[in-house]
Amino acid sequence: MWRKWFKTLWTDVHGETRVYVMCPLNSAFLPLNVLAWQFDQLVKVGVEGIMLDVWWSLCEPTPGCYDFSSYRPILQLAIERGLKIQAVLSFHTCGESEGDQVVISLPPFVRQLTTEHEFIFYTDEDGQKSFECLSLSADHAQVFPCFEGVRLRTALEMYEDFMRAFYVQFSEWLGTHIVQIQVSMGPSGELRYPSFALSRWKFPGMGAFQCYDQLMQQDYLHYITSNDDTQIEKDHPLFPCYKTCGTGYNEMPWQTLFFAEPKGIAETTAGKIFLKWYSNKLLSHGEHILERAHHIFHNHVDSSKVEIACKIAGIHWFYRTPYRAAEAIAGYYVSHDFHFYQQLALLLKKYHATWVFTCFEKRDEWEDKLAMCSPESLVRETWAIAANHSISYSAENGKTGKLFSWTSYLTNGIHIILALELEKSEEYEEVIRKADWGRRKGYDLSYFTLLRLSEELVQEPNHRSRLAQFVNRMRKTR
Repeated sequence: MWRKWFKTLWTDVHGETRVYVMCPLNSAFLPLNVLAWQFDQLVKVGVEGIMLDVWWSLCEPTPGCYDFSSYRPILQLAIERGLKIQAVLSFHTCGESEGDQVVISLPPFVRQLTTEHEFIFYTDEDGQKSFECLSLSADHAQVFPCFEGVRLRTALEMYEDFMRAFYVQFSEWLGTHIVQIQVSMGPSGELRYPSFALSRWKFPGMGAFQCYDQLMQQDYLHYITSNDDTQIEKDHPLFPCYKTCGTGYNEMPWQTLFFAEPKGIAETTAGKIFLKWYSNKLLSHGEHILERAHHIFHNHVDSSKVEIACKIAGIHWFYRTPYRAAEAIAGYYVSHDFHFYQQLALLLKKYHATWVFTCFEKRDEWEDKLAMCSPESLVRETWAIAANHSISYSAENGKTGKLFSWTSYLTNGIHIILALELEKSEEYEEVIRKADWGRRKGYDLSYFTLLRLSEELVQEPNHRSRLAQFVNRMRKTR
């Protein structure tokens, strides 16, 4: 009896960690009977719910015309089985991240503007463009078509229109069945720059800055000429007058002019000003989107019943270096006088948003020593910041090409390969270990989302048994 009472008390104080499973990236194309059977198996092992990507290009094929008919039956299947739903409004592409074996592009009416308005896509120092998502330069650029060409829209207006259309379409389920809206704010749905796209990058390269489109260059020049605190140092002229990083995405920090130790540009006044501006631009982009999501969803549904979530990448390589270069290049600049994650926490708190973080399954000793990784330290750092600001903190496993188990479907004549991650029992144990650490510290972990649902995960006995044990142990304490 006392054990039951203690468990109830602990759950009341700290909550239990609920487990969700992310649906296949191509769920909208899969036979419903396949998904129905998989959902049944998730219910049997005690999974709380599913996460589902709602792809922009599939639901807005023409400007201002929305069609969610591919998703309503899937959501209905989940609801009929009592599964809660985390909906990802995916304003990014699919195909540039680890495990993306499906290619889903941005809407055609966006892609066709590439030549006319090049600034709408992120650009690196060599002029190469990223088509994973729209650049934050497009946020206020009124160049995108609207319904029947009535007027032109900005990127922020397009995101807002899409969120409002989603709300209208599924309002009867919001807060009861749909319990979270995760809004895509960059590549892979994460609030970051596309600094390490697979087509150009290989782990553990530090990536490349993505601020060389025309509008971002103009913005920075305006910033440094209008800000009294900026000073151009004699030997280090400010961006964009020099090559910032090096020769490509796969450099080590110490091989570059910018992050060289101990006298790299990053250590100069000019370098610090640039890195702060670069991170603040990303934070402003996130705020513009969160503000609109908050207005649409929380003005109509209690924020305690439907969460708005912001996904942050667990960029753990080069964490143990002075400049934390991979994080800084993705927009997560951390220094003695500026801390991206602290600023992020203030932003999330303002809009009652949940912090979703990745790389929970990774352990320091498993990582490449050359990369100076510390996923454990990074998780502890970000989780502590979230807890100190009383922000809901949740997690996913990161993506890793080494641990895939493969299964396939034949859909509409297209052979699609799906990745099953967290295959190794050691990775399940690492997630549990981190969750237990958080509980001992008094940190709440609202939920954990497992990537990714597949036939093998719920059919193969060893995988299904491992998942059931994982779900059960995530609800308990040691």
